[in-house]
Amino acid sequence: LTAGDYIIIGSWATTILLGSAVSFYQLIRLDVKVDKKQFLIQLPGSWSTLIVMLLIFSSKYYFSYDLAINPHHAELTEYKLSMIAVSGLLTGFLQGRLVGYLYHFKNSANSNLGVRKTLI
Repeated sequence: LTAGDYIIIGSWATTILLGSAVSFYQLIRLDVKVDKKQFLIQLPGSWSTLIVMLLIFSSKYYFSYDLAINPHHAELTEYKLSMIAVSGLLTGFLQGRLVGYLYHFKNSANSNLGVRKTLI
């Protein structure tokens, strides 16, 4: 591994931690209701999940298109760094939300969110 590879790996880990911290902080401030008996969680409406999914699609589309047009960009450390940083930030955001859901499930008071319907 070269020094550039260590920088890329370090930036990936840093952006995952940053994305996780931001989304965890965003989620723990919400009014979340939990039904521990039926394993249900109720969240207030938000655009954040849609926005993250669109950002994931857009970034993957952009980087794939750019590599198809300019294949020599794959060798540039700056390009690799930006691609990995965007990917790490968005991955971290989704991981932080998962940890936030688990935090609420463990620490919130139990609520009755209704009867689970089963298919016969």
